[in-house]
Amino acid sequence: MRIARCLSVVLGMALAACSGTMPTQATTAAPRLAAGRAHELITDANGCWSGRSWNDAFSDDQPVDRCRHVLVATYGSAEREQVERLRAFEPDEIAALRARIERTAKREGDDVVPLMRLYDASVAVQRETMNAKRAADRLKSDVATNAEPSRLSIDEAAALPALRTSEALSASLSASTGDPSLDSELRIVGLLSAMDRVDDARDIPKPVRVYAVSGPFELLFRVPAPLPADVTKPLKQEAWLAYLTEVARAAKRPVPSSARFAEQKELAAWAGAVEGLAEALRTQAHIAVGATQHAAVGAIVALDGEYSHAMAMLDAATATDSSDYGGQAVALVVRAASCWLGDVWSDALGQLEQPSATEARCRQLARTVYDDDQAAQSADDSLRWVSPRAVADVRGRLGAIADHDAVDESRKAAVLRVFDALASAAREDAHARHMVDRMKESFALAPNTQGRAEDKRAAAPLVAKHDALDAFLEVDAGELTGDARVLALLVALDRVQVARALPPELGLRAVAGPLTKIFGAPPPTLAADPATSVGIEKWTEYLGSVATVEKRPVPASLRSEAATERVAYTSVLEGFSERLRAQRPTLAILADVTRTTTTALDSEYAAARIAALSP
Repeated sequence: MRIARCLSVVLGMALAACSGTMPTQATTAAPRLAAGRAHELITDANGCWSGRSWNDAFSDDQPVDRCRHVLVATYGSAEREQVERLRAFEPDEIAALRARIERTAKREGDDVVPLMRLYDASVAVQRETMNAKRAADRLKSDVATNAEPSRLSIDEAAALPALRTSEALSASLSASTGDPSLDSELRIVGLLSAMDRVDDARDIPKPVRVYAVSGPFELLFRVPAPLPADVTKPLKQEAWLAYLTEVARAAKRPVPSSARFAEQKELAAWAGAVEGLAEALRTQAHIAVGATQHAAVGAIVALDGEYSHAMAMLDAATATDSSDYGGQAVALVVRAASCWLGDVWSDALGQLEQPSATEARCRQLARTVYDDDQAAQSADDSLRWVSPRAVADVRGRLGAIADHDAVDESRKAAVLRVFDALASAAREDAHARHMVDRMKESFALAPNTQGRAEDKRAAAPLVAKHDALDAFLEVDAGELTGDARVLALLVALDRVQVARALPPELGLRAVAGPLTKIFGAPPPTLAADPATSVGIEKWTEYLGSVATVEKRPVPASLRSEAATERVAYTSVLEGFSERLRAQRPTLAILADVTRTTTTALDSEYAAARIAALSP
C-alpha cells in the first residue's frame, strides 16, 4: 500500500494551489524517524480501521479487507474470527498486535517510543469513531421510525453521548509522538476520522445531526454546538441552520449572500464546513508520507469536489432565480444546453444521482418554449432527442425573445449562431447516445455473431459523425465565443464518456474525430468493416497515444489492463479539463459549470493515478 512519495507531494501541492490556499504549516520538517516494517504495520492497521475513507481515497473498485491484510502481514495467516476481533478493537487482539509491532520496531532499530505513541493514539481515535458510527447507525433506524419526531426515546437519547464523545479525536489532533512526520500522520488519522463522523451525520435525521458533528466542528473551528438541555428534545431546524452557518464562517467559507432560502443556506453552510476539513488536511498532507499521505490527498480531492459542486448548484439556482444569464435570449440557449447535455450537466450541478434531473430540465425548457401546457408535455421527448421540429420551435421562441428584449442585431445574430451550432452538435451526440442504448438492447436480444455484426455496421456511421461538433468548436460568436467553446467541449466530453460504453471498435470511431480535432492526436488505424472486433487493448493504446500527445503519458509500469485503461482514459479527461480552464465564458452559470466539471475531471485523474501506482 506504499506509493511513490514524489507523486503524492506533487498531488498534494497541486491540490493546494488549485484551491487557492497553500498549506499554513511550514513545509520543512525533520526527517522521518520510522521507515521500517513496524511503521508500515501501523499504517496498514489504520487503513483497516478507517475502512471507507481509505477505500475511497485509493479508489478501490471492490472493498479491500485491509484488516485481513495486516494480520497476514503480521502473523502469516488470519482466521475470520481474528479479523473480526481486530476490527472490533477487542483488547486482547489490540494488545497482541501492539506487542508484535513493538518487537518488530526494536528488531529493526527504529525509535520505538514515537511509533507506540502513534499506535496507541490511533487505536483510541479509531475506536471512538467506531463507537460513534454504531450510535449513528442506531439513530438512523430508530429515529426514522419514531412516531413522535419532536421527542427522542430514552434508548435513542442514550446513543447521543457516544455520538458526541471526542476526547480521543482531540488528542489525535494535538498529541506529540516525538517525530514530526508521525505527528502529521496522527493528525491525518484524526481528521479522516472526523470526516467519517461528519459523513455519517448526513444520514441522521436533522433534529439529532448536531450531536454527530458537534465534536469535530468544535475541535476544528472552535464553534460550540447549541445542544438542548434536555437531550430527549431534538434541536430545532432554525437553531441547526444558525449553528452550521457559523461553522462555515469559522471555516472561512461563509454562506454567500445569494443564498436566500433555508435549503440553499444549508447546502452552502454544509459545503463550507467540509471544505474546512479539506483545509485542515491540506496543512498536514505535505508532511506525512506513504499511504497515509495518499489517503489524505484522496480525501482532499473528494471534499474539494463536494464544495465546488455545492457552490455550482447554489450559483445555478440563484442565477435561475434572477435570470442573470446576460439576457433572456441567452438564458434560453443555456436552458437548451442543460436539457441536451444530460449527465454532463447533471454532474456539474451535483445532480447525477437524481435520475429525473435531465427530464426536469427538459420540461422546464418545454414550458419556456410552448405557451400551451399540453404542447409542452407532448414536446418532452422531441426536445430531449433534439428533433428538427423541436429545434425549430426553440429557435423561433429564441428570436421572439430577442426581439422583445430589443437585443441589437449583432448580439441577436451571435446568440442564434451559438444556438444553431449547439443544436446541431447536440443532435449528433444524441444519435451516438441513442446507438449506445440500442447496442445494449440488441446485444442482449441478439447474442449471435451475425446479428451483432449487422448492428455494428448500422451504428458506425452515426457514432462516428462529428462534422457538427467540429463546426461548434470553431464557431465565432463575438463576445459569446468563450461560452460557445465551453458548451462545445462539454458536448465532446459527453461523446467520449458515451463511447466508453461501446464495443472498442465502435468506441474508437466515436472518439477519433473529436480527439483529433481537440488535441491534434492522429486517429487510430481501424478496419474498413466496423464489425471487425478489436480488443480493449486497442482502445487503451489509442487513448494512451492521446495522453502522450498531451504530455501525460501512461506509466509503463502498470501491471493490469484495467489500471492502464483507466489511467489512459482519465488522462484524456484531464486534457478536457485543461481546455475548459483555458476558456473565458462571460455567463456566470457557464463559469460555474466549467469550474465544477474541471474539479471533477481533475479528481478522477488524480484518483486513477493514485490507485494505479498503489501496489
